[in-house]
Amino acid sequence: MPCKILNLCLWGLLLLSGCAGTNIRWGSPAKQKEPGRLKFIHFIGGESLKRPLGLTFDPWGNLWVADGGDNRVKEFSPSGTLLAEKEAYTEGKLSHPVDLSFGEDLKFYLLDGLNQEVQVFNRDLGFLFSIGKGSEGDSPLSFPCGLALDRSGRIFVIDSHQDGLFLLSSEGKFKHFYPPCGILLKPTDIAVDPQAKIWVTDGTGKLLTWDFAGTLLGTSGEGILIVPVGVAIDEAGNVWVADRSSQAIFLFSPQGELMDRFPLPFPPGKLKVSPSNKKLWVVDQSEAKLAVYQIAQ
Repeated sequence: MPCKILNLCLWGLLLLSGCAGTNIRWGSPAKQKEPGRLKFIHFIGGESLKRPLGLTFDPWGNLWVADGGDNRVKEFSPSGTLLAEKEAYTEGKLSHPVDLSFGEDLKFYLLDGLNQEVQVFNRDLGFLFSIGKGSEGDSPLSFPCGLALDRSGRIFVIDSHQDGLFLLSSEGKFKHFYPPCGILLKPTDIAVDPQAKIWVTDGTGKLLTWDFAGTLLGTSGEGILIVPVGVAIDEAGNVWVADRSSQAIFLFSPQGELMDRFPLPFPPGKLKVSPSNKKLWVVDQSEAKLAVYQIAQ
């Protein structure tokens, strides 16, 4: 039976009873000291954002936002002031930017959901090249929705239509991690931690972890998460997860143990921890703006 048909069946089973599977199951409360509470600072965006999707910080501490509402990339200062907004071009217009990241090479990597490719720019959004489509214009991607880079320049992309995790080299070569049927379902976001582990949230309430060889290391959050839509890693390797259905942020240790839960007054989207580890930036999906929180040390 084709994998997609099996996925439909497994989707129903997951909703009814939860999927224990055969993976390592993480998520028990950690015994370490709980972190301090998040302190709300302010909202930013207002009229300058239409539909914020992906977030990333550049090496200078400025925040960049992929705005799918007007197909633009927007730059904010660390204090939240809008510095610039630019529409990027390749051979044609940018079409539905969904995620973005700065590489160690100071290049800017932008995931285009409808063009089904990763577009690479310099810091001023001058187009350099694209990764994804072959010579015939075809792409192994179907509906890419999340992008992450490691320190070696490897590019990881998740595809929600294919329930897949892809590895792309900077030369444009693809390696597809094929999770067993039913393991990864409707992935929503991806992050890479300092220990070279890949963290992926999926639409069935799981937080999954892989190594770079494509080996599934474990599953966290079962029975805790409902619809996780964002994942971010701080400098200590802790994992922050935004759950839209719970309207909350969950904090997991680097080992996948639940450390804390923070309720929110809005349904969150993707999120990012600032390079200084002092602020958490969260997309407010209800009003197309960003909420900024102080992380107590």
